[in-house]
Amino acid sequence: MSPERPGREELGRALEEMVGRENVLTEEVDLLPYSADHFLRGLQHYFPRFKFLPDAVVTPSSTAQVSRILRFASLHRIPVIPRGAGTSLAGQLIPVEGGIVMDLRKMNRIEPRVEDRMVVVEPGATYAELNRELERKGYFFPPEPGSAMACTIGGMVSTNASGSGAVKYGATRNYVLSLEVVLADGEVVRLGRKVTKSASGYSLKDLFVGSEGTLGVITEVTLRVEPYPPLRKTALAIFPSLEDAFRSALEILGRGITPASLELMDELCLLALNMSGFSLPEGKGALMLRSDGRYEEAVEREMGEMEEVCRGRGGQLVGVEDESLGRRLWEAREKISASLTKLLPSPETPRLVFQSSVDVGLPLSRMLEYVSRIKALMEEKGIMGVCFGHVGDGNVHIGSTFVPESPEQVERIRSFQEEAIRLALSLGGTLTAEHGVGLWKAPYLEEEHGPALELMRSLKRLLDPQGIMNPGKMALDGIPRVAFMERWWEEG
Repeated sequence: MSPERPGREELGRALEEMVGRENVLTEEVDLLPYSADHFLRGLQHYFPRFKFLPDAVVTPSSTAQVSRILRFASLHRIPVIPRGAGTSLAGQLIPVEGGIVMDLRKMNRIEPRVEDRMVVVEPGATYAELNRELERKGYFFPPEPGSAMACTIGGMVSTNASGSGAVKYGATRNYVLSLEVVLADGEVVRLGRKVTKSASGYSLKDLFVGSEGTLGVITEVTLRVEPYPPLRKTALAIFPSLEDAFRSALEILGRGITPASLELMDELCLLALNMSGFSLPEGKGALMLRSDGRYEEAVEREMGEMEEVCRGRGGQLVGVEDESLGRRLWEAREKISASLTKLLPSPETPRLVFQSSVDVGLPLSRMLEYVSRIKALMEEKGIMGVCFGHVGDGNVHIGSTFVPESPEQVERIRSFQEEAIRLALSLGGTLTAEHGVGLWKAPYLEEEHGPALELMRSLKRLLDPQGIMNPGKMALDGIPRVAFMERWWEEG
């Protein structure tokens, strides 16, 4: 029989003995920032009881400390939520059962080994920090997510993060060579080897990539790195229709071109860019084109071929002759989600407006059908939303806005999200291509995986028999009520 779960004060004292008083937080004012992820945080404006305070926050600085904390947590059946920068978009970090939030940002050592084309890095190092260090040596870690300036490597591995460069460079999973992981009972294991390739045994490291903290705590990552491409060229192609933009993207890929990025934007995205200070031609759809490499002739030739394809379908090219404009357009594209709020009418009274994000993955051949049906669904439901994303690898982002104080708006968004996800699944797609499952998408996981979800649950029980690792996520041990938007008024 496990000892009784300690209260907050007792837990705080026990953690202080392990890591020092300066590395433990137990006061409510200090715990509040750790009660939410990027999406949930603002909802507390409307639902003051809608918060999930952890019992304590601990900031370890070594694998040994992480191991000791997990042994204690396992003994007392205390939930543990590993956390990086808190930029997740699917509710991965919400402590739905309280417990210990383990802030890993102090574990941020970076050890480049470019002679082996790899780097050993601790989970708390940010993507930006890592690449600054690597670029000094002529290398980089490619899977650049939208939160690149803030997100941590541990978070990227835990969600298999990627971004606009995935069409050419792939996702985080493609670069993980080895992991050091502390299991739920405190045991430290090494998965994989610090070599470029291996055919030895089960690839257990891949089980932890994308596991969202539900199986253990990642304390060290060995990543493959790539030579840094010194030359980059960016252009924007604006089309008479969204279909023209899609057809151009498919033709580019069909020619055997693998651009550094191939990004889709719809009419509202173009409007948002213009409201951010550009004067772009009118259009119904656009492609952001990016080419990179080591040799100017190769980069120019690749970009020239893509421009030729776009012009053949009525595309107007912007930024081709002005590299500084191309760079500014790219930076604006990276901030497109924030720019979309400028399209909203100013409310008479101050209030918060939230963006609900769906990031499905589709077979390339079904993308146009999917986006066309989503656009029709938005019109049918009276939703102001946008479609954009990484068309080169089939990743479509759907952004829609709502005011949480309106039950009618929340229900409309909820039903729209549900239909958008189920439509993607019916077309052979996936409910998430890069944001992860977390809490918000857990209700749909069984529809995608069927009986395989029970296999995932079996693995969860094997590695975490007490169920302490990030409970309530990925439908592995039930789905908390708050995962369903219609329950917000009941809970909050």
